[in-house]
Amino acid sequence: MQLKYNSVEELVSAASSSNKKISEIVLKQQAEDMETSEEALYSTMENSFEVMKESVLNGMDKTLRSSSGLSGGAAAKLKKAVDEGKNHYGHLLGNAISMALAVTEYNSCMAMGVANAFTASELACAGITSTIPADEVILAMKQVGDLMSSALKETSEGGLAATPTGCRLRKQIFGSDSGSL
Repeated sequence: MQLKYNSVEELVSAASSSNKKISEIVLKQQAEDMETSEEALYSTMENSFEVMKESVLNGMDKTLRSSSGLSGGAAAKLKKAVDEGKNHYGHLLGNAISMALAVTEYNSCMAMGVANAFTASELACAGITSTIPADEVILAMKQVGDLMSSALKETSEGGLAATPTGCRLRKQIFGSDSGSL
């Protein structure tokens, strides 16, 4: 979306002369640019906000853990510290950080695998098919994977997995020095 105003001053002037809020002007223009209604935009924003709230709520579960067990529970621990006044920067910043961490942890515990599964289901039910057949996509992905260095794949041979702690965790989880983290 590109605003039809060349400066903030023009936008403020337009709002003043039409006796509207700046947000009303911007929302109306966005609806026009997206060829939808203002009500539909509000509905989309409301839905996005609900998804965000749900991700934060689910991510605050102190028992939440990723399949590897390496992620989860930190957001709840930080929230508890904030609630008890044990953080350095106060309630506002502490809560913002704990909410961001909750979403990250929820995502790493698979709030994306489920979303992808539902998306695939919706597409299939609507009769939407891929231009490239699934078998060809899988083969292409395998060929790309074969070309990549194993240290760049999800094999835990490089990056943080190659640190002494990463190696210790791999051994702890898989019982040997082999296997993926």
